[in-house]
Amino acid sequence: MNKFFALFLSFSLILVSSCCSPIIKNKGLRLELLQMAEEDQKAIKNSMEQELQEAKRKIGNNYKINKENKDPFQTSLQVLLDNTKRMKEIIKTYGWPTFDLVGKDGSEAAWLLVQHGDLELQKMSINLLKSAADINQARKSSYAFLLDRLLIREGKKQLYGTQLDLKNGELIPFPIEDEKNVNKRRNEMGMKPLQEYINNFPKEYIKESFEKK
Repeated sequence: MNKFFALFLSFSLILVSSCCSPIIKNKGLRLELLQMAEEDQKAIKNSMEQELQEAKRKIGNNYKINKENKDPFQTSLQVLLDNTKRMKEIIKTYGWPTFDLVGKDGSEAAWLLVQHGDLELQKMSINLLKSAADINQARKSSYAFLLDRLLIREGKKQLYGTQLDLKNGELIPFPIEDEKNVNKRRNEMGMKPLQEYINNFPKEYIKESFEKK
């Protein structure tokens, strides 16, 4: 009798899990975003992000590499440029890739790609991401990270302290608007206190990505 009940309970749990699993509306787009994000991470690993972003600002998005040139920097740059171009097409077609549309991992992949995109892509994405986050179709922390990056790129103060710099071997946030209330704002986004975030941040990434000016 106990074995029968255990078998029935296990089968019931499988049914509940199946019926309640989120249905991804566009699995093809999800897979594309995940693949693009994987290529993005390989490109970042091969060439430091700060150098790539600086090169993009200098040469513009019409830059094309010499196909015979196997320089890892140029190859990585082309990956970021291609991803940025494709993300603009995706945003124009679908709006922000939400949890329902591409799954949580697909939506986070989209955020990563926009974070590493140009200023135009970030500007066209920020309000769409906020609207999605407001209805729990994107992470609020993703909005906070993107907004901070956008503000810093525009020469303004950030709101959530997500963007860090390395000076004299110490991690410090770029200037923060109304810094005394930053942890209150971070809490509203479901984020840890600023100092805890800084303490747990991999310093090696900052050193590799932002130390060279």
